[in-house]
Amino acid sequence: MQVTTMDAGRVRVPVALAVGAGAGLLWGVAIRAWMRLISEDPEFTVSGSVFIVGAATIAGLGMAIAAAARRNHWRFGKIASVLGGILIVPLGTGAGSILLATVVGGGVALGRPRISLPVRLGILAPVVLLGTRAAGASSGVATALAGVVVLVLVVGYRTRLVLGILAAAPAALVIFGVLTSELPLWQRLAGAAAYPMLLAPILLWFARTVAPFPAER
Repeated sequence: MQVTTMDAGRVRVPVALAVGAGAGLLWGVAIRAWMRLISEDPEFTVSGSVFIVGAATIAGLGMAIAAAARRNHWRFGKIASVLGGILIVPLGTGAGSILLATVVGGGVALGRPRISLPVRLGILAPVVLLGTRAAGASSGVATALAGVVVLVLVVGYRTRLVLGILAAAPAALVIFGVLTSELPLWQRLAGAAAYPMLLAPILLWFARTVAPFPAER
């Protein structure tokens, strides 16, 4: 039986979903452990831990669906890609909003060389909301900055650069906050160093999820 190039790139959907969910679960456990590392009062509820790990598992499952759609050339692959992007949203609940701002903004900036108007409008509300919330949007300066970001995203001027800045700023704030906390020095250094390493895999995975399909390029 002859195997075409297209067939060779296909994946078994159950395996892909299992791997994606498993990777999300492991990432959720890792981020929860990191939260305990940097906490000055490390007391966590079981329900909170289950929610974080569960949200990460769902995010991994969603991005695995998008990956399977891409590899298997599904007819409705773009819908699967959108679904993969939506299922990462639960990670932004509560304190996770600052992480989600980095993943969404950075993922779109890395994954899409050209960001069309529909995509810009689709990410406008969550990116601006999460980014300004992370920066403390109650101030007048932050509100004005949010207005500038909205204008830039609608117009489309330097969109990838703007998203990159929006993604990097919350991450820098987290690292700065960890380094200036009252934790022992080793915990501050370990927590600050671990955060980018935890962000990198999910950011790159999300970038692949929202990347354009061949027909869009």
